[in-house]
Amino acid sequence: MVKQLFSKVTTPVTAVAQVHRELRQAIVRGRIEPGTRLVETQLAQMLGVSRTPIREALSRLETEGVVLRGQGGLVVRDTGSERAVILGIRQRLEGFAARLAAERMSPSERDALEEACAAGAATIEEMSLEERRLSNSRFHLLLANGSHSRRLEKLIEEYYDYSVTAETLPFYSLELMRQHQNQHRDIVDAIRSQDGTLAERIVIQHLQNVQEAQTELVEKL
Repeated sequence: MVKQLFSKVTTPVTAVAQVHRELRQAIVRGRIEPGTRLVETQLAQMLGVSRTPIREALSRLETEGVVLRGQGGLVVRDTGSERAVILGIRQRLEGFAARLAAERMSPSERDALEEACAAGAATIEEMSLEERRLSNSRFHLLLANGSHSRRLEKLIEEYYDYSVTAETLPFYSLELMRQHQNQHRDIVDAIRSQDGTLAERIVIQHLQNVQEAQTELVEKL
């Protein structure tokens, strides 16, 4: 007789994943302020779900260090001091992804990356800050997807979310985005040449520049 190895699944994975993403983005982008106590019943009502996916999502966020458990329950943690560490992690993850993408991307994937780069550069003048952020996100996530490593792609997506906060949104100003669009072009060229070493080096330098620009902006606030 086969032993019972698993508990029965009672919560849809998609619901937990969606709640987790909504809460994480609300926290890292400042819509829920540090120190705010998170109450399951209130969150369930706001998100239109039962308390079970809320509880599971909060457990994930606690494991990730986004929320902390205090005497009164879970509270939002201030992760602003970790901004440099998060961008440092992104350098390693996305640099490695670029190296793999140069080797593994199909011609159609390279075309999509190049089109995303060209579209961002062509319409940058008319974009709002949020639209520039989305354009930037699309480029970086297409690059991550080109690594053909789902594990790496998920990590990059997670840390990209952590690096976009209410404080760093002004980073997507027209002037800075023009500079970084040029670096995106260099990344595309390295991918086209299937030069993984060069692609990795450019991405690491690009994200180092991002870190310096964001640090300078936050210090001015």
